[in-house]
Amino acid sequence: MSLAFQIVKFRIDTTSSTQSYKDSMPFKFDRPIRWEEGTTRPTVDAAIRGFELQYVINGNPYEYVLGAERVQLDVETSQGHSSGEVNLDANLRPMAPQAAPAISFKGYVEALVIADLID
Repeated sequence: MSLAFQIVKFRIDTTSSTQSYKDSMPFKFDRPIRWEEGTTRPTVDAAIRGFELQYVINGNPYEYVLGAERVQLDVETSQGHSSGEVNLDANLRPMAPQAAPAISFKGYVEALVIADLID
């Protein structure tokens, strides 16, 4: 068992608060990722290391009452591989009735990829 860590950073471009921001970033370790014996699950996952999301209107930061906030990570890899992708799904929406396409958000999310590598 050999644990390895890698930081993946997403830069969230200005996105309408009525939509989700979705992106994928690659990661690569120096050895293949171990798979749990007898299963179809890799021993790799991602955790949120840090994030900042802010409302934007006409290109300027703005404050609204929070309606909903979501930062979700998912990891994809294939058996025998040392690499994969972290998928991000993020959204920041003001409380109704302010939610509108003209209100946007931007920011960043840092993910910490943690994997058990084959020795």
